[in-house]
Amino acid sequence: MRQVTNWIGVVTITRIVGGLAGGMTIEEIMREYEVTEEDIWAALNYATDKEL
Repeated sequence: MRQVTNWIGVVTITRIVGGLAGGMTIEEIMREYEVTEEDIWAALNYATDKEL
């Protein structure tokens, strides 16, 4: 898994987590933010370790 801090900013992490919390599917997040499923999981892992 890629390190989050090298490929994605906190704003995008917040959008990914917020989108999922708001009911977006993984596929919708992938299309909307042009990220991979791996990116989404990395963002979630990062978010669980950080206070955004």
